[in-house]
Formats: sequence, C-alpha cells, structure tokens
Amino acid sequence: MPELLLKPNDHQIGAAKNNIRKLLNSPIGEPKKVVVILTASRSGSSCLFDVLSRSPSVVSLQGEIEPYLKLTGNAVNEDYLCGNRLDKIDNILELKTLVRGELCHKHISVESHLINSIHIRKILQWPGKDTARFEDVDQSWYDGKLEDREAQKHKVILEEPPFVMPTACSYPLSLSGKVIIFKTPQNVYRPSLFKELFPVSEIQYIHLKRSFAATVNGLMDGWLHKRAFFAYKVGGLNIKNYNYYNWWCFDLYPGWYDDKNKRLIEVCLNQWANAHSMALKYNISLSYKFEEVVAHPQRMIHTICRDIGIEPPHPIDLKLTMATSSPKKYRWHKRKEEILLFAKKERIRTIMKQLLYPMTSNDWT
Repeated sequence: MPELLLKPNDHQIGAAKNNIRKLLNSPIGEPKKVVVILTASRSGSSCLFDVLSRSPSVVSLQGEIEPYLKLTGNAVNEDYLCGNRLDKIDNILELKTLVRGELCHKHISVESHLINSIHIRKILQWPGKDTARFEDVDQSWYDGKLEDREAQKHKVILEEPPFVMPTACSYPLSLSGKVIIFKTPQNVYRPSLFKELFPVSEIQYIHLKRSFAATVNGLMDGWLHKRAFFAYKVGGLNIKNYNYYNWWCFDLYPGWYDDKNKRLIEVCLNQWANAHSMALKYNISLSYKFEEVVAHPQRMIHTICRDIGIEPPHPIDLKLTMATSSPKKYRWHKRKEEILLFAKKERIRTIMKQLLYPMTSNDWT
C-alpha cells in the first residue's frame, strides 16, 4: 500500500499547532453561509477566490484550508491512499479551532491583524524554522516572486508553494451573519467537510469549469516547475517526463497510485477528469466557465456575487495569482499535438460535453 513519506513528526505537528493556537482568537457566532469553489487544479480558482474575497460581505482565510487539514490528519488518510473518497473527517474539534480561529480575530487594528497573519503563515510555510521576520526566509518561494530554478525541496510541506504573502485586511470580532469562501481543488473529494465544520450554516457550492486543454497544459507547467506546487511526498513515482521521484504535485485523486508509472500528460488529464467528474455528481446549480470570467470579468463577477448573495467587490479586477507565466490565449498550443491526441478519448469527450464545451479546438482558449 502507498504511504506518505517524511510526515511531520509529533514534535513538529504539536509545535506548529501550539504556536498557531497562541495567535488565534476564540471565534464567536456562526456564519450565515459558506461558499465552496469546487474545480480542478489550474482552473482559475485562485483568481476567482481572490476577487470574491475582496467583497465587504466576505471573510476568508489568507491561504487555503489544506495546511490545517494536514495538521489534523485530514489531508489524506489510509482509505484515501487506497482509492476511496475522503468522507471521514478526524479531529473535527481541533480542525474547527484552527480554521475558525483564523477567520475571527480579537485584534482591532488592521496592522495588528496583519502581523498576526504573518506569524500564522510563517508557521505553516516554514514548519520547524524559528524566524521572526519574512525577510529571513527565502522570498523566491512566494507567489509573485517565484523563481523557476532548482532548489532544495522542503522536507515537510504544510502549505503548498508558491506561498501566500499575507495582506492587510479587516477581520470581524464575530462570524455571525458573514459569508465565508473556501477554495482548494482537493475539496471536491471531501463532500462532508464543510457541513461538519459549519453545521448550522448554509453550504453553497460553485462549480468552476475550464476546458481540458488549457487546464492540462497549466498542470504540466506546474509539475515541471522546479520550485512550485509540490504537495505530497509520496515516493515511488516513475512518471514519464517528470524528474522528481518523491514529490506529487497538486491534488491526489482516488486511484492516483495506479498512475505512478504513466506519462505526465496522462496524470494531468486524470487530475482534470477526476475532479470535474466528482463535481458533476453533486448536481451543483451554480456553475461558471473560467474562460467567461476572464473574457467578461465585470459581468461575470456581478453575476456570481448576485447568485451567492454577496456585495460585489470594488474595483473588480482579476489579479495574476499562482501563475507559472503570464497568461495568454491558446497557451496550450505549445503542446497542441500531444493534447489533441488525447482529445479523441471517449472519457475526455464525455466530460467536455457534460461541462458544455464544444470539441472544436479553436474554441479552447
């Protein structure tokens, strides 16, 4: 059976959790609604999350929920490694304390909250590294500063690089009446997570779609980046056209271990296909194409905000987040011949049809 290598030991886990707890407040109240973006990796969720999080109606984590899931033993477990969904959530009270505690702070000033957020992120990004300032850590691991050069990989990863640089924002003293937004592609395999975290709140899902060509190309760029998107240290990988034996990038899907000897493009296709196949099973009423968000940001963001019941942010601007290179249309054409070969596969054609995409490649931007 596969297993994760170099898990944080008990001391590292305990130290990280204890240090974070010292920085957290005891949250008050229950949010009105929790909105969860479900999608595949490299499908625009970071971009959409960023703009929606700037709504005055919204409260959100500075980064993803995944580091807290890793700290509480919920990122992956034995059943999942054997190919099952992540239905069982362990240590739920501890997970609630960590997640809710970051969302609701006792600090009155934006400046004091920013300092607090920096300390929390630093613990999640550099477990076991005792440093008081961001200036003392390697800045080239951060979003917007990421360098595509060879690096000594982290022994333990809680937050997947590129790391989030905390920004100044105002958090409420109470969660009552607030809307919380989450996004992590792995959440598509955890259907029960958010109802357990917020049992009295309305849970609303968004299915963010993107064509397979652009997504697979983006995934391949991420896997081949020398300093980003390392998510799980699993060992035993022999993925063709990929150089790292130990590190799995992006989300683990059920049955991933059967693909450890396949070509990189096949792994990336399965990351796209499995995530959207799972999201389609939930019959989510709110679904949007990322291509339309990019093409018509004002209209689409206003529509999404109306649909989930939040005030639109001002201004509405789509920021470049978690990118391996500058965006441009038809970027997938650099692998056009290889990608079009897989467009003929029945599974790909079926999912594209379910996502309401045409199979004419000129329409895939």
